[in-house]
Amino acid sequence: PVRESPPPPSQAAKRSAAWEVSEIMNERKSRSAATSLHEIAWNQRYNELVEYKRLNGDCLVPQTYKPNKKLGYWVMQQRRQYRLQSDGKRSSLDGRVGAKRKQLLDEIGFVWRATRTARRLCLPLNNEDNEREEIKCDISSSSDFEGYMVERSNELSDDEKRQIWLKRFDLFR
Repeated sequence: PVRESPPPPSQAAKRSAAWEVSEIMNERKSRSAATSLHEIAWNQRYNELVEYKRLNGDCLVPQTYKPNKKLGYWVMQQRRQYRLQSDGKRSSLDGRVGAKRKQLLDEIGFVWRATRTARRLCLPLNNEDNEREEIKCDISSSSDFEGYMVERSNELSDDEKRQIWLKRFDLFR
């Protein structure tokens, strides 16, 4: 049997196919533009981090870094991407570009897993003049706080314990 070639496409079909190709090309261009904007933003934050390290001696930018809130958020996101990659999930640190970014951050001493050292308010105690004062303490984990509370539980009223726990929770809002 002789196989006939399919009929030539109509003008409408040709326009439709051309439109699809055009849409694909436009999508690629916009992806490329978005990628380059993303690269520009990433490089800008990286340079800000290098400057932060020069001034402070480390890369431990607080999440709520008042002089540059975007930098604090960006650092948090880099750590998040690292955790995703460590868990075997998709991450911006995957691939050739991601590996280069990770290398750049490693070279400046970026801390991938930072421990939380939130300030918290400890117990109000009486000073020598029998006046109430707040003592500020640094702790690195909730277990330290809980241990502290257990140690001091006999010295505190229920109301004082409640106030301390409320202040503790306010720190993480």
